[in-house]
Amino acid sequence: MKNDVDVYLKNKEVKVEDLPAVLKNMHKVFSEVKELHESRKETGEHLGQAEKIGASFIKRFEKEFPEKKEKKVVKPAAKKEAEPKKAKPVEKAKEKSETIIADLTACRLLIKKERNRKIKSGEIKAPVKQTRYTKLKNAFVRILKSIPGQSKENIQKTKKAVAESAKKIFEVHGWKQFDVIEKLLQKIEQQQIKKLEKAEKS
Repeated sequence: MKNDVDVYLKNKEVKVEDLPAVLKNMHKVFSEVKELHESRKETGEHLGQAEKIGASFIKRFEKEFPEKKEKKVVKPAAKKEAEPKKAKPVEKAKEKSETIIADLTACRLLIKKERNRKIKSGEIKAPVKQTRYTKLKNAFVRILKSIPGQSKENIQKTKKAVAESAKKIFEVHGWKQFDVIEKLLQKIEQQQIKKLEKAEKS
């Protein structure tokens, strides 16, 4: 593969975690497309896209790390009678940014298309969409779990406050099934109390 980002970074002795945000994002997209290519190498349908992203990454890398760019001896070109007007630095940067954004967008669409194909073929399962009830339930559970209990009384009061808040929200909107959330909060409350008692004994 041409313009393999992983090989390029290895040769430059640069780690992914040391890259700026924009290059990390480009590396992530390259890795996803490269993975698609490796999984269907015999078709070669993703090779060109991966090499194109790799080329964009390398250009951006050389701009961010000019000291690591390979030096080339360039012979001065013969003077022309009328040289074309050079683009301004701002215009060049804008053009490059638009190209990178277009490449990233195309890659994300490609990945989405491939994921949908795998779901239809049964290779992977479709993600289960969470209902509003499930999201609310998980939110109240996270709130209770994230507040450390310093005493049994403290844990009980915190659970009571969270449960009352949840109940009021359900009543305002006329929702049912609050009892399921309440039972779940009681279970977490008991777990926190047992954990606290165990810590006190040790």
